[in-house]
Amino acid sequence: MKFDAVRTEYGAATIVSGIASYRGVTFGTDMKSKAGVSLSKGRKTSIVLRGDEKDQSLVKQCIAAVRHLNTTGMDGVHVEVESEIPPSRGMKSSSSVSLAVTGALLDAYHVRMPVRQLLRYSATASLRAGVSVTGAFDDAAACHLGGLIFADNRLMKIVRKKSVGDGYSVVFVIPDRKIRKNRLPVADLRSKSAEMLMLYGLALRSMYREAAAANTLLLCRLLGIDPAPMFDSLLEGAVLSGLSGTGPAFFAVTAKGRASMIARALGNHGRTVICGLRGVSENGVDF
Repeated sequence: MKFDAVRTEYGAATIVSGIASYRGVTFGTDMKSKAGVSLSKGRKTSIVLRGDEKDQSLVKQCIAAVRHLNTTGMDGVHVEVESEIPPSRGMKSSSSVSLAVTGALLDAYHVRMPVRQLLRYSATASLRAGVSVTGAFDDAAACHLGGLIFADNRLMKIVRKKSVGDGYSVVFVIPDRKIRKNRLPVADLRSKSAEMLMLYGLALRSMYREAAAANTLLLCRLLGIDPAPMFDSLLEGAVLSGLSGTGPAFFAVTAKGRASMIARALGNHGRTVICGLRGVSENGVDF
């Protein structure tokens, strides 16, 4: 099919979760999601999802969020989505897909907007679709901009952005189990707001390894997840490792030459995927 617009967005991983305190720390990866949009006359909407995710709620919310901006005179929308990011594992598939769909729709409608507004549209769609507790503005920022992102999800504001080096790879270990956002013990997570703010502070002081480890141990205890993949990857020489989002996937940031070794060491915990870090900024390389 010929599309009027196509947009590619990327994935991310979590160092400090923003669910409890709304302050989150994330970094971008080069795993991809792609959305194509075709416009036609009539208000017919059709959606094709290629991959593991079958729920169309998020795409529908993206369409609803930006449809009022359409000035093309073509009000029918066909959207196709393809993502290599496994859903409901904490690898930011929802943020990546919502950005790709929203961006492709805006391109098809010939609408330009500031980056922060695009991120807010993505976060709002994620909230309304029930695929995020906070809207995951931090995740959306890391997916779209890359780099290391410190963000306030309540204010939907980037607090700080730093670069990541190009000599690293990311190894994900991905269990078969999925964790849906509507099944999270949100009250229990929110009760740990003070502790999570302390971990956010550690990350602000560039103590990423410590922040990620403490974040992982706290969340694993609340969610009933075994933290063994983190320990195994650190023993194998990972720069930092932890639970991504609310899991159950774990990440390990490692020197490129050690990625295959760490992937083999994590193979007994689930399927492993090696991808790259992405993102630079004017602030310099921080890890």
